[in-house]
Order: sequence, then structure tokens, then C-alpha cells
Amino acid sequence: MQPQPLTPIYIGLEATSNYWKNLYYFLVQAAANLKVPLSITVINPLRTKAFAQTILRRSKTDKVDARLIAQFKTEKKPRAFAVPLPQFEVLKNIDRQIHALRK
Repeated sequence: MQPQPLTPIYIGLEATSNYWKNLYYFLVQAAANLKVPLSITVINPLRTKAFAQTILRRSKTDKVDARLIAQFKTEKKPRAFAVPLPQFEVLKNIDRQIHALRK
């Protein structure tokens, strides 16, 4: 008997500051270790805010936001996101610091 194919997991994250990056890297690594098909979309918060306005959502709680991101991902079907490796983030931060020092 052949093993059942795993159901893909679809996740939507809002790109709020840099908080989402650790979660993104953790989920990608965990999915790779478990051999689970994973699709993560990182969404600009302005897009979810505009989407909320189009469906007349006014309340702002974590639970409402989570439901809104899921609804946005279901209806708009944004493509999966590929975040650069953490090493590139380190290089980008070094470049920002050099630029700030030059200013």
C-alpha cells in the first residue's frame, strides 16, 4: 500500500516590521524537515487593510485579522513568497549600517 500524499499547507503572513521573518524561516525549515508541502505568502499590511475596507470590516483584533488574512488569501490568491536566505538578510543589514554611517 502506497503512502497517502500529504496535503499542502497554505499560510498567509503579514509583513509587519521584521517580526514575520523568524516565523517564516522556522516554518520553512520545519516543513522541509517533515517533508510537508508548504506555501507561504507574505502580504503587505496595506493590501489587507485595503481589502478589509472593501468588505467593510471595521474591528481590529488578532482573531479578526487572522480571519481577514485567510479570506484575502482565499479570494485574491496571491502567489507564494520566496524570502532570501538569512545570510542575505545579514548582508543587507550590514549594508544599511554602512550607508547610515556614511550619511
